[in-house]
Amino acid sequence: MKETVLVTGATGCVGANIVKHLNDRGIKPRVLLRRTSRTAGIDDLDWEPAYGDLTDRPSLEDAAKGCTTVHHVAALITFWRRRRREAERINVQGTRDLLEASRKAGVRNFVITSTMSAVGHCEEGQQTVDEDSPFNYRPFGFVYNSTKREAEELVLGASTDSFRTFSINPGLIFGERDVNLSAARMFDIAKRWYSIPFANPGSVTISDADDVAEGHIRVVERGRPGRRYIVGSTYTTYRELITWVCEIVGRRPPLVTLPPWAVKAAGAMGELYGMATGREPMLTADMAYMACQHQRADVTRAIEELGLEPADVRASLEKSYRWVLEHGIITNRP
Repeated sequence: MKETVLVTGATGCVGANIVKHLNDRGIKPRVLLRRTSRTAGIDDLDWEPAYGDLTDRPSLEDAAKGCTTVHHVAALITFWRRRRREAERINVQGTRDLLEASRKAGVRNFVITSTMSAVGHCEEGQQTVDEDSPFNYRPFGFVYNSTKREAEELVLGASTDSFRTFSINPGLIFGERDVNLSAARMFDIAKRWYSIPFANPGSVTISDADDVAEGHIRVVERGRPGRRYIVGSTYTTYRELITWVCEIVGRRPPLVTLPPWAVKAAGAMGELYGMATGREPMLTADMAYMACQHQRADVTRAIEELGLEPADVRASLEKSYRWVLEHGIITNRP
């Protein structure tokens, strides 16, 4: 029986890599996208369009018809509290509608791309967090973290014998096909500024886009329904990460690690800018708080249950930089 797979969010880095990995397995997926969507990240791949939107329930029902598996990657990534209603409409209600459309269509497997931000951060004295760690961002009401956590809980709570659901939780994702300059924006900033002089004091888990895409596919083949899987390579301080980025693009590494109060003060200034202009600031209060936390993940479950051996972080960064250069996403300015 021919497998029919739906991918949402395929115009972004993770979704595009899922399409590629499906192609590698001989599968031509159906891709949910708007008629105005940029498809530069998947133009060289084999897929069929299903025009629609997460806020348009009938279009989701049409897209899911005849599908055996849904890889739900699409989401609104925002850390600005003024966009909470929009984030709830897309991340939570959109996921709920897609779940219901998928069940109605007889979909067998449903995988959501969640995030480490929906898992939590290390408490004082805690070395790492894992899939069973308590969600400790909830009291702060962070927009992205809380809406992605709620969406993930909807998905995992819907799992049955006939409708198997899974969650893949990556950290900061580097890799090919980052046409929207998500994590790869760090390379552009380093080249434009000729340096990134400061680093924030937290730490982060790095994930390779190929690992995340492969995790999406393997979890259907090998995973236990109703469970989340953190997919990542290793964790590192932001100063180490920024140093690697600067070395790769040939710029000076950061000179100092800022204290938490300075980062949070910058986040507060960003919020004032947002209030004055009505535009989402580059640094919000939520982002500043998270930049001071330690999101160090234990990825044992993905290794043991999915057989995912983490990629080398430096190789992931170099691959990401090489791809955005070769495709003109950023320029190779001297």
